[in-house]
Amino acid sequence: MPVIPFQIQIQNLSKSFHQQIIFNNLNLTLFQGNRLAVTGPNGSGKSTFLKVFVGKMKPDSGKVAFIKGKKSISTEFFYQDIAWDAPYIEIYPYFTINETFYWHFQFFKPILDLKNWLDILQLKSFQNKELKYLSSGTLQRVKVGLALFSQTPILILDEPTANMDSENAQKIIELIYGYSENRILLIASNLFREIERNDQQLIGIYTNENLYFHHYKKIEREE
Repeated sequence: MPVIPFQIQIQNLSKSFHQQIIFNNLNLTLFQGNRLAVTGPNGSGKSTFLKVFVGKMKPDSGKVAFIKGKKSISTEFFYQDIAWDAPYIEIYPYFTINETFYWHFQFFKPILDLKNWLDILQLKSFQNKELKYLSSGTLQRVKVGLALFSQTPILILDEPTANMDSENAQKIIELIYGYSENRILLIASNLFREIERNDQQLIGIYTNENLYFHHYKKIEREE
């Protein structure tokens, strides 16, 4: 994993739609290894926040500063440092899973080779199928796997197991938290299975409009 420390500063960030405030003067700082959960009612703006965060949507005011070591990185140039998956992100439907893997990892350095990637995600039996023929749950495993196993210091996930059955969802969730220990993880969800951890306590650190921001704190258990 990357050894250069990463820091993200969210400074006075605001966004509204049709005179409805989504978030207002939001201020947060994230350091490498931090995990942040964003929750809120449906329609509260979780996905909007993520889009503004990664530079896909402009804020009304404020900014998100990405600092690698001591150098500030513009959102135009930090794409190799951030892996992102969300339901609204489309991938080419006529590629097979194998082709999708090789295409994606021309832009990112993979943590795993193709064989291990397929085995861990239990996708080997589907590897030569075009994505358009996959079930929604299997396609979601592909998408999450591409982001999760990209060697980036930042991992952003928007309801990563929304289309999965409980068994596959639990496996993916364990992978997400297992492979994000040294990364900045930002996960937006209202699904308790995605944000509640037995070994970590979810702590509310910030409330802004209808959005709630939580850090994770490791639970120290007595021997």
